Amino acid sequence: MRKLLRFKLLGLALIGAFGMNAQCGYQTIPFSENFTTWPPSCMNISAGSQTMLNTSGAAEFAYWNWTSGNTGIMSMDSLVISSDARLKFKWSSNLSTFYNDRVTVRIQSLNSTVWDTIWHKAGPALASNDGATNTSPGSFVNEIINLNTSYTGDTISVEFYGYSDWGPDVFVDDVILESVPACPEPTSLGSSTTTATTAVVNW
Repeated sequence: MRKLLRFKLLGLALIGAFGMNAQCGYQTIPFSENFTTWPPSCMNISAGSQTMLNTSGAAEFAYWNWTSGNTGIMSMDSLVISSDARLKFKWSSNLSTFYNDRVTVRIQSLNSTVWDTIWHKAGPALASNDGATNTSPGSFVNEIINLNTSYTGDTISVEFYGYSDWGPDVFVDDVILESVPACPEPTSLGSSTTTATTAVVNW
């Protein structure tokens, strides 16, 4: 009986070592989380020095209450990327020119120990200009990030890593990992050479 129990525990340890989410197992895309239920069932929110919070139905890096040097980590593990994929999420934070808070989104392959940064904002750049205050979100801004095609066919972890400098809180909502659509919506829209009736649009 002892040997059987020891084998089962060892098996669980091996699964954890290879990255499978103990609660949800391997997860396929599309994966989505809107944080209406807290804590989220298939995300780890307590791997940093502080546990992520929930405010107004969004995940919160509570920097305003976390002294400088504290971290918050929110991760999705064991995601099977069966096709070219993209990550979508919304974020919100007040402007600060004094504090150097940071948020990084990064990816790690199941067979790697190296994190690949796919999105990063810090200091004044970590401002959504959407009406956010130091402790409450605004209307949010959208981000769409196409994953490198080298991850297609791989199993990955996606991590939101936050570092506090005791500045305004940062909020994240509507995290979606999905296949790149055949006709994706344009991003980074801009225009130039505008007249009363024409404009050059780029994206």
